[in-house]
Amino acid sequence: MSQRRVPTILRLSAALLAALLLAGACSSDEESDDGDATTTAPGGDGEESAGPDVPEECEDPALAAVEERGEPEASVTEQVTGDGPVDIVEGDGEAVGAEGSVTIHYTIFNPANDEVIESSWESGPQDIPLAQVFPAFTESMSGMKVGGRRAFSVPATEVAGDPPPPESGLSADDTVVFVIDLVRVSATGGSPVAADPDALAAAESRGAPEMSVPEGEAETEELVVIDDVEGEGDIVCPGDTVLAHYTGIQASDGEQFDSSWERGEPAEFGLDAVIQGWSEGLVGMKVGGRRTLVIPADQAYGEEAAEGRPGGVLVFTVDMVGVG
Repeated sequence: MSQRRVPTILRLSAALLAALLLAGACSSDEESDDGDATTTAPGGDGEESAGPDVPEECEDPALAAVEERGEPEASVTEQVTGDGPVDIVEGDGEAVGAEGSVTIHYTIFNPANDEVIESSWESGPQDIPLAQVFPAFTESMSGMKVGGRRAFSVPATEVAGDPPPPESGLSADDTVVFVIDLVRVSATGGSPVAADPDALAAAESRGAPEMSVPEGEAETEELVVIDDVEGEGDIVCPGDTVLAHYTGIQASDGEQFDSSWERGEPAEFGLDAVIQGWSEGLVGMKVGGRRTLVIPADQAYGEEAAEGRPGGVLVFTVDMVGVG
């Protein structure tokens, strides 16, 4: 179910690849092994849409502030002396510790020519597990507060290897400047998402869905969202971790490829670590509800089945029983 798109700079360096590989936005041509949720949806009487908007309740003030100030200019590199991180804008939220993960916008500059080596500003904020980042990045982020902008320099060899490959445009004597806008801090080792007792009871009362492909959607090129049952509990926001029962089928032949119902318990997964059709299609859903997603191939696993993954348009029916 998980797929990620890797920023270009990460292809230059094993060190940075290990640091940020999990940070890319969801894509249809690369996968990770997180989770195995897939679901199919019965054609319900619910309302259809081409994909949900982010609910007002999910608006993130820190992200709004970061995006309002926009992508940094190259002139910011002049404030970096190499004596340590420089806070261009002081944040006022939670501080970064030694563990967990951060959600950031970033721009990496080559200060020798002010060129941008890599930036998240076109693809969106990235989730960075601190345990997988090269040490200079983690050290330079320490103590930074949500909502802030921080700049720091790093030897090119730590980012792109020693020596950096020719295609990087960097030499072993160069430094690169990271400009980081911090959107969110997440702890590791948190408690599992608890099931809402009423929502779980309602889902179990409904039982596993009878899967079918909604009429006219077998070859859809857009994400289709059908609320079969409206929930009344907490709302699902981008990046949340959720607990859900689900079933998934291939639209081409109706064949089921996965179901939490057969395993006897709902599955927990983070929306930042799943295919695009899930990370977008479950936003706005409320705990206690049942939703059917019809997901086009480019928001799932691609056109062709491979390595145990289904191909083409997929249909899922999801019963949301918890969010955290």
